[in-house]
Amino acid sequence: AGVPLSMGKQWREAKPSEMDEQRKLLDELMGQERNLNEDEKLHRQKHFSDPDVCKYYICGLSPYNLFKNTKSDLGPYDKVFDDDCKRQWEELSQNEKDKYGYEYELMLFLEKLVGQCDSKVKRHSERVNQEHSDELARVETALVDRELQRIGEIELDMPRLEAEVVQLGEAGRLGEALAALQRAEMLRSEMNQLETKAIQAARDSTGRRHMIVCEVSGNFMNSSDNGDRLRCHFEGKQYQGWRKIRDKLAVLKAQDPPPPGGSDRRRDDRRDRRDRDWDRDRDYRGGDRDRGYRGDRDRRDRDRDWRDNRDRDRSRDYRGSRRRSRSRSRSRERDRRRR
Repeated sequence: AGVPLSMGKQWREAKPSEMDEQRKLLDELMGQERNLNEDEKLHRQKHFSDPDVCKYYICGLSPYNLFKNTKSDLGPYDKVFDDDCKRQWEELSQNEKDKYGYEYELMLFLEKLVGQCDSKVKRHSERVNQEHSDELARVETALVDRELQRIGEIELDMPRLEAEVVQLGEAGRLGEALAALQRAEMLRSEMNQLETKAIQAARDSTGRRHMIVCEVSGNFMNSSDNGDRLRCHFEGKQYQGWRKIRDKLAVLKAQDPPPPGGSDRRRDDRRDRRDRDWDRDRDYRGGDRDRGYRGDRDRRDRDRDWRDNRDRDRSRDYRGSRRRSRSRSRSRERDRRRR
């Protein structure tokens, strides 16, 4: 019987796509240079600035490989996560890194993602509050929410302390660096205890089931989830991924990397801001002068109008007086003639 022509055509059109998917999967697992020998690999070594290299990855964190096959998946991504390029980048000095602006671009991207996640947290929290306003007053829920809130606070403090440890160590202030490290370890220990406490509180809860919102990932959790389910949440891809994103963003903000162009670009930005402030100041002063000039001109115009009106009134009075005087003279002349 054979395969119909139309079906054969569809099969031939679909086959390259399947091969591309298989090739892409092998690239991810074994690298794009998997079929090259050592000499060929040496001559074809990538550079971190190559357009197909993921710049986020070499800077320490690429959100694209954090959420594969989860609800937070960022979608298809055609850049390469190359460890050799990452090592090349890490060998550069900070001044050399600043010239590329990769860390600045990563910071902007993470700010955008965190902003979207925070909007999701707010939206889900409003939904939960609307649906379970009475139930959220329960002691168990308040306890779990309080622990999660404190965990979120610690997660914001940890990157700052870790960055402080690095800065103090590089500055040779070892005693202060050690003290900051001890504070970081204490916070980490407190966070672990809080997570255990939250799990235990949910395990002991016998009340009605209701939803709570994770402040880190924005995902829903159930107040009556057992310890294993909560542990799966805290150890899951989404919680861990969003936690890494928030930690990395805090470190980058403390570092304050410049945009592409390095310190020259940052200096130009400051100069532009000063120029705008000066122009705004000049316009304001110029506006004052214009208002003053217009005010003086208006006063002069009013004075001139007043003088003109006064002169016209005097002229009318003078002409009227002359007419009355001439009329009286003519009347006296007629009286003399009659006599």
